[in-house]
Amino acid sequence: MREYKEVRVKTQHITSITCDACKKEVDVNEDPMEAQEFVHIDHECGYSSGDDGTHWQVDFCYECAKRILGPFWRDVTQ
Repeated sequence: MREYKEVRVKTQHITSITCDACKKEVDVNEDPMEAQEFVHIDHECGYSSGDDGTHWQVDFCYECAKRILGPFWRDVTQ
C-alpha cells in the first residue's frame, strides 16, 4: 500500500526576458507572443574545451538572433 502526503514545491516562473545584445526587455505576461520569439541558448562546456566546467547562457530577441545567428541558420522546415 502506498501512503501519500502533500508537499509544497517552490518553482520559478519567468516574468521578463532581456536581450543580451540590444537590451530589449519583454514582460512575459504582457506580451507572451513576443517572449516566445526569444532565442535562449544554455551551454555547459565539456572536457578539453578550454572552458572545462563553465556553464553559460544567452538570450536574444528575434531581431538580434537573426542578425547574429542568421548566417548560420539552417531551415529544416518540411
